[in-house]
Amino acid sequence: MPMSYSKLQEYAQTHSVELAFSSPQFEAFLLQHFEQSGEICQDVLLKKLNEYKNAYGNTIAISKSTKADLDWLSQAIFAKPKLIETAIINANQRIRHQKGKPFLTVQKLVEYLKSLEMK
Repeated sequence: MPMSYSKLQEYAQTHSVELAFSSPQFEAFLLQHFEQSGEICQDVLLKKLNEYKNAYGNTIAISKSTKADLDWLSQAIFAKPKLIETAIINANQRIRHQKGKPFLTVQKLVEYLKSLEMK
């Protein structure tokens, strides 16, 4: 859903939604479910994610406009729950190698949700 930042801000305010940004892209965190990668080029990230998506039997390509459709990843995690732990471990490794640089907001969110699961 491409739109300008001001439109996104307006949408968020109208719908009482909090905005969060991550750097590099969300796709970089998705890739951590399958491999430890320092890749930040979106085209390369999408290409690699498509390879993993295809391995789980979903041949509809991920693109910039369809990357939010994560049904395939949900199916992969259901089939192999360890993928969540793998993503956290791989992303934490990446954070250590990028001292002082922001990584992914979603990484902290997943860790927080996992901590709530244990309570």
